[in-house]
Amino acid sequence: MASDPKGGLLVRIAAKAAAFLPFLAPNSRVLTEEPTSGPTWPDLVGIGAVCGRPATTEDVKRGHAAVLINPVDGVSAGTPLDLVIPQYAWHVDGDDGTRTPAVVIQAEHAEGYTVAGFLNLSTGELVVSLLQELELLGTDIPT
Repeated sequence: MASDPKGGLLVRIAAKAAAFLPFLAPNSRVLTEEPTSGPTWPDLVGIGAVCGRPATTEDVKRGHAAVLINPVDGVSAGTPLDLVIPQYAWHVDGDDGTRTPAVVIQAEHAEGYTVAGFLNLSTGELVVSLLQELELLGTDIPT
């Protein structure tokens, strides 16, 4: 996965979710560019994801999760959502409506916020956002 050449995080999420910033995967960021062609949707088999349990430090290191929410002993304090994961989605930017193809790899609720980690299919990077910014598409390859 690509990384920021300056070694920092390029993260833009809703200000009210800023409490999660210290716990992002090192390669997490949000794309703000429109894809130049239609997306290539990968097969979901083999995409690392966290489902049915909170993410761990190891999940983040392996790229199977994008964020740890207030971790205790390397385990996210978030409660996993009852969603099929991984699954296809569009991330819809709340500011300008830009749609980015994605695969959701994590979804947790904590402290009144519902966040999702996803693989940005335009850049190959991990991203964290509020779940409400995602249009969930299910597990069949979108057409």
